[in-house]
Amino acid sequence: MTQAEKIDKIAEQVSEIHGDMKVLKDSCERHDKTLYGNGRPGIVSRFDAVEEQQRKCPALQEKLLGNRLMNRGNWIQIAMVIAAVAAVVVAILK
Repeated sequence: MTQAEKIDKIAEQVSEIHGDMKVLKDSCERHDKTLYGNGRPGIVSRFDAVEEQQRKCPALQEKLLGNRLMNRGNWIQIAMVIAAVAAVVVAILK
Protein backbone atom coordinates (compact mmCIF):
# COMPACT_ATOMS: atom_id res chain seq x y z
CA MET A 1 0.00 0.00 0.00
CA THR A 2 1.45 3.30 -1.05
CA GLN A 3 1.56 6.46 1.01
CA ALA A 4 -1.21 8.04 -1.11
CA GLU A 5 -3.47 5.01 -0.62
CA LYS A 6 -2.90 5.16 3.14
CA ILE A 7 -3.80 8.86 3.17
CA ASP A 8 -6.94 8.18 1.11
CA LYS A 9 -7.98 5.39 3.48
CA ILE A 10 -7.47 7.66 6.50
CA ALA A 11 -9.46 10.41 4.78
CA GLU A 12 -12.34 7.98 4.19
CA GLN A 13 -12.28 6.89 7.83
CA VAL A 14 -12.24 10.50 9.02
CA SER A 15 -15.17 11.24 6.72
CA GLU A 16 -17.13 8.31 8.16
CA ILE A 17 -16.35 9.42 11.69
CA HIS A 18 -17.45 12.96 10.84
CA GLY A 19 -20.77 11.64 9.51
CA ASP A 20 -21.27 9.53 12.62
CA MET A 21 -20.52 12.54 14.82
CA LYS A 22 -23.25 14.55 13.07
CA VAL A 23 -25.78 11.80 13.79
CA LEU A 24 -24.65 11.53 17.41
CA LYS A 25 -24.81 15.30 17.86
CA ASP A 26 -28.39 15.36 16.57
CA SER A 27 -29.33 12.50 18.89
CA CYS A 28 -27.74 14.23 21.87
CA GLU A 29 -29.61 17.45 21.12
CA ARG A 30 -32.91 15.58 20.90
CA HIS A 31 -32.21 13.77 24.15
CA ASP A 32 -31.24 17.01 25.86
CA LYS A 33 -34.52 18.64 24.77
CA THR A 34 -36.46 15.59 25.96
CA LEU A 35 -34.74 15.42 29.32
CA TYR A 36 -34.45 19.10 30.18
CA GLY A 37 -37.18 20.65 28.03
CA ASN A 38 -37.10 23.29 25.37
CA GLY A 39 -39.15 26.10 26.82
CA ARG A 40 -41.41 23.52 28.45
CA PRO A 41 -40.86 21.17 31.38
CA GLY A 42 -38.69 18.23 30.39
CA ILE A 43 -38.77 14.73 31.78
CA VAL A 44 -36.40 15.58 34.63
CA SER A 45 -38.54 18.40 36.00
CA ARG A 46 -41.74 16.41 35.46
CA PHE A 47 -40.26 13.45 37.30
CA ASP A 48 -39.16 15.70 40.17
CA ALA A 49 -42.70 17.08 40.39
CA VAL A 50 -44.18 13.56 40.55
CA GLU A 51 -41.72 12.56 43.27
CA GLU A 52 -42.60 15.67 45.28
CA GLN A 53 -46.33 14.88 45.01
CA GLN A 54 -45.69 11.32 46.16
CA ARG A 55 -43.68 12.54 49.16
CA LYS A 56 -46.61 14.78 50.17
CA CYS A 57 -49.25 12.05 49.68
CA PRO A 58 -51.01 11.41 53.03
CA ALA A 59 -51.89 7.80 52.17
CA LEU A 60 -48.28 7.01 51.31
CA GLN A 61 -47.02 8.66 54.49
CA GLU A 62 -49.47 6.61 56.55
CA LYS A 63 -48.41 3.40 54.80
CA LEU A 64 -44.71 4.12 55.37
CA LEU A 65 -45.32 4.92 59.03
CA GLY A 66 -47.35 1.71 59.37
CA ASN A 67 -44.50 -0.30 57.84
CA ARG A 68 -42.02 1.23 60.29
CA LEU A 69 -44.27 0.36 63.20
CA MET A 70 -44.74 -3.15 61.86
CA ASN A 71 -40.99 -3.57 61.55
CA ARG A 72 -40.53 -2.44 65.17
CA GLY A 73 -43.22 -4.90 66.22
CA ASN A 74 -41.42 -7.69 64.39
CA TRP A 75 -38.18 -6.89 66.17
CA ILE A 76 -39.95 -6.85 69.52
CA GLN A 77 -41.47 -10.26 68.78
CA ILE A 78 -38.08 -11.64 67.77
CA ALA A 79 -36.53 -10.32 70.99
CA MET A 80 -39.34 -11.89 73.03
CA VAL A 81 -38.82 -15.27 71.35
CA ILE A 82 -35.07 -15.09 72.00
CA ALA A 83 -35.73 -14.21 75.65
CA ALA A 84 -38.17 -17.13 75.97
CA VAL A 85 -35.70 -19.56 74.40
CA ALA A 86 -32.96 -18.28 76.70
CA ALA A 87 -35.25 -18.76 79.72
CA VAL A 88 -36.00 -22.35 78.67
CA VAL A 89 -32.29 -23.08 78.19
CA VAL A 90 -31.47 -21.63 81.61
CA ALA A 91 -34.28 -23.68 83.21
CA ILE A 92 -33.00 -26.87 81.57
CA LEU A 93 -29.40 -26.24 82.60
CA LYS A 94 -30.32 -25.71 86.31
